[in-house]
Amino acid sequence: MLPSCMRCRRHFTTTEALAEHLRTSQAHHICRTSVVDFPLRASLVQHYVLSPLHHYCQRCDAHHASAMALISHLEAAHNQCLWCGLVFATPKDLDAHYRYLHAACLECRQVHGTPAALEVHLRAAHWYCAPCRRVFKNSEALKVHLEFSRAHRGCTVLCPGVGCTKAFASGPAVVQHLESGGCRSGMERRAVNRRAVRLDADNIITDPARLLAVPGGYAPPEQSTPRATERSRNPASGEYECCVCGAGFKKLEDLNNYLESPVHDEKIYRCPTVWRGCGMEFGTLSALCQHVESGSCGARRFGGGGGGGGIEKDVGSLVGGGKRLAL
Repeated sequence: MLPSCMRCRRHFTTTEALAEHLRTSQAHHICRTSVVDFPLRASLVQHYVLSPLHHYCQRCDAHHASAMALISHLEAAHNQCLWCGLVFATPKDLDAHYRYLHAACLECRQVHGTPAALEVHLRAAHWYCAPCRRVFKNSEALKVHLEFSRAHRGCTVLCPGVGCTKAFASGPAVVQHLESGGCRSGMERRAVNRRAVRLDADNIITDPARLLAVPGGYAPPEQSTPRATERSRNPASGEYECCVCGAGFKKLEDLNNYLESPVHDEKIYRCPTVWRGCGMEFGTLSALCQHVESGSCGARRFGGGGGGGGIEKDVGSLVGGGKRLAL
């Protein structure tokens, strides 16, 4: 008797031909795990979703090794709540849902039932700022937040630039303002670098190997900013490409803004190893400041010999008149 397909009313000369028919025909949708043949694709998908034998993501049409793997995938890839199944547009929206609807601790992955119970847990188990409702990874990060956050400190640090009346929450914020070129004093990133290198005579936060030796000390390398033209456009991709790294942009203006940014600047700053820092290198002083503020290494807590107060002390005056910027 010849192998046959009852649903399609067809006969085949060999079992291999029948198997190939079952595998490729649009009339057959077979679950290999349960060995069930469904007449419609929708019926097979419904089986995947409802059967405890499968850990299936319908959005991705993908199977996962375990229920926990599927749950992790749904949360990470689709911003789906693990408890109620709601799906959100962004991870930030999902986190807000967890915290405010389920009173969940995102760090411990535990539901506490009420906002009051969650608050008690956060205060007892984590480095937690109650007014800002933020959890920090360690005491140093929380300390930095309390010292420099606008919410706790306010804008008390005045820009020392001539003619500028802006105020900021911290010295690092002032440094970033000066580097941006938006200060009325005319200070910009290269001028900040020149002054910082000159004032860091002992090369605590600057790397002499990346500086130019000049009479009386060091100076940052002079870097010219190339100006892109229509000739930067790649006909194949239609994008304007950076002559240094090949990054592509849809608009010529975006490419020139990229070239004027510090992305290709020499990394002349470093987290000070002499103060038990990590030695990470940075192209701008503000990037070093932000690294220290984050509390990701111990540089902020330690000072040099002779009673130094650490990197939190002044890194030098960026303008005259004795005004100093605290890092």
